[in-house]
Amino acid sequence: TIGVVETHNPLDINVTDINVLTKGQFGLHPQPTIMADPFIVEENGKYYIFYEELSAKYRHFGGADICVLQSEDGVDWERIGCALHEPFHLSFPNVFQWEGEWYMLPEAHFSGEMRLYKATQFPLRWELCKVLMQGVAYADPMIYEQDGIWYLWYNTYLEGDNLVLYTAESPMKNWVEHPASPIRTNGDDTRPAGRIAKVENRLVYFVQSHKEGYGTGTIAYEIDIISPTDYQDHRMVQNSVLWKNGDDWAKDGMHHLSFLRKENGG
Repeated sequence: TIGVVETHNPLDINVTDINVLTKGQFGLHPQPTIMADPFIVEENGKYYIFYEELSAKYRHFGGADICVLQSEDGVDWERIGCALHEPFHLSFPNVFQWEGEWYMLPEAHFSGEMRLYKATQFPLRWELCKVLMQGVAYADPMIYEQDGIWYLWYNTYLEGDNLVLYTAESPMKNWVEHPASPIRTNGDDTRPAGRIAKVENRLVYFVQSHKEGYGTGTIAYEIDIISPTDYQDHRMVQNSVLWKNGDDWAKDGMHHLSFLRKENGG
């Protein structure tokens, strides 16, 4: 399931403050069996959460769709529809803006391609605009631009369970592996858990911890140096930002974190 909370420090979240959006509250029949990987964005004064939704009616092919929640205030949410449906599993809908347009880089590794989509009518209509890589086994791609260079991290999933890094002059250009790649190997904090963002002028991203099962919690990393030729980061805190909690919705873990800066500073 998905939870929403307002905080002034996304590195210090009180789990008891989280507003839990349950799978049954949106009136779907049958109810989704999974709501996961939320990415929150703002457009024209409204908030949108893009997320992975696995419906019972699609379980026969093992696939999930990318669906959208909408809110005027960040508190009350409604499901407004499905943004992306393909004949293969979709998840981790990393939504970002580039040159005034909305793009989505979801996980679609069952297709055998890393696929970039562009919104033709935000937020519910998208079309494939570029295949970034062919024949790649990957999970949870993060994308970020700095000083005119684009950076792409992803987990190699079935091929070594490493965190690798690529660069390009734009999302549409040829991606090449960074000299510092792989960043980490053998499943040690190697799977992204959200998007890269600034926290008090620090460049931060999150990875999944699997110490007590899949997606037990999320760990924060700060990027110290990033350029086409050099890269360094470090683990920010010994304890996770989020960790499995209580005996209800979060009892098995919390494996993903996405946040958005509001005008009031929260």
